[in-house]
Amino acid sequence: MTDSSSLNPGDRPSLDILNLADCDRSLLRWMTRQKQVKLAEVVAYLNQEETEVKRRLDSLIQQGLIQVDGEPEAPCYRAQQAPQTRSRLSSKIWQQLDE
Repeated sequence: MTDSSSLNPGDRPSLDILNLADCDRSLLRWMTRQKQVKLAEVVAYLNQEETEVKRRLDSLIQQGLIQVDGEPEAPCYRAQQAPQTRSRLSSKIWQQLDE
């Protein structure tokens, strides 16, 4: 089994989300639906103090589960999407199935 702490964030297994606390898992699901959120939106969603929200977001960033975009004074956060794996099937498979 691979130790996910030694992987790059983009290489992390998508199952890492299962190891999160329910509140962080819920936050990630919400962020995925929202596409991109500002700190104030996360504070409102969680109904928590800004310092606590920043701590939680920083933890998720360190785990490679969310990304930060925008300017440092007005960051936007978005859930890190798992990379799509390329199919190992032949590119001609659909043509062969259609015949």
